Amino acid sequence: MSSPVARRYAKALFEVTIERKTLDRTEEELQTILQALQDQPQLFTLLFHPKIGRDEKKKIVKEVFASILSQETENFLFLLIDSGRLATLTDIVHVYTKLANEARGVEEAVVYSTQALPEAELTKVAETFSQAIGKKLRVRNEVKPEIVGGLVVRVGDRVYDGSLRLQLQRFQNGLLAQSM
Repeated sequence: MSSPVARRYAKALFEVTIERKTLDRTEEELQTILQALQDQPQLFTLLFHPKIGRDEKKKIVKEVFASILSQETENFLFLLIDSGRLATLTDIVHVYTKLANEARGVEEAVVYSTQALPEAELTKVAETFSQAIGKKLRVRNEVKPEIVGGLVVRVGDRVYDGSLRLQLQRFQNGLLAQSM
């Protein structure tokens, strides 16, 4: 659940990017920043360390992301640094992505499988579920060996469980019910 502060910042950024027609580019840049913070613990430590001043943090952002970020996204990060709200960045990005998806008529989906699926299979799953829910899907695949086989698809808050594990559970429950 995102904080009211994160929602306010995300909504303000969303409105600016809609007006300037930079919705997609800004979302990509924000995702790149989050990925960099996840992949580089030293960068995370520097940007979130309380003893490192705002000007130094801005300098780090400028050096690390100079060739990647638009002036608009860089200014947004500087605003977060100046207001002491950089810690809400992850929540802001999640809310922003959700707003952007709503504006595009797109829904996020995660396909859980026992092994990585080829792109063609993910596309088929996306097409099938797009027709079922009436929205275009942006699908990503996560490997979860514990589902044994089949697929589990999460679209927003809905879960479609076609896993072998669930089928075996249902079979077992049916056998237990018949034996009583």
